[in-house]
Amino acid sequence: MRKRALASRLAARHPGDMSAEGPSRYGVAAAGIAATALVGIAGTVGSWLIARDDRASQRTLANEERASQRLVAHEQRVYDRRAAAYVDALVLMDRQRDELLDIARRVARHPEARPELGNERPLLARDRTVYARIRTYGSQSIVSLYVDLRVSALQLWSQALANSIPSGFGRFRSLENRFARIAGRELR
Repeated sequence: MRKRALASRLAARHPGDMSAEGPSRYGVAAAGIAATALVGIAGTVGSWLIARDDRASQRTLANEERASQRLVAHEQRVYDRRAAAYVDALVLMDRQRDELLDIARRVARHPEARPELGNERPLLARDRTVYARIRTYGSQSIVSLYVDLRVSALQLWSQALANSIPSGFGRFRSLENRFARIAGRELR
């Protein structure tokens, strides 16, 4: 009788459990511990997988950022070198114009000075460094203009060597001005 009374009291407390002995307290505790451990392990593994993906994404973004910064730095170096080459070319053209004008004045005053002039070539034709830098860093239109300027300087020089007053300074100056305009546009 006692067993029945105990069973009915337990059944009243736990309506889903109709066993005569009642629910096993150790079984419920073990199931709760196992479920808690399973949730903890799943949460840890999930967090680790998400963190691993985040680290991979951060590495990819950092690599892309470094590649972008390297490209910008390279473009800046090329721009700086191009600007320096253009400025050096403009300075050289200015010196060339002054040199050619000086030669034209000397030939006009002293035609016998011609043999002295034959020892050198025009400044634009002598300076290979600026020409190489223009060819390396300059745009196609700038390189073409620079070549035209060199040819014009050689023509003016040959006229001076032929004991005639060089004509064509206007063309040289026009090419020089076009060079300066295009260089200025490219460097903005």
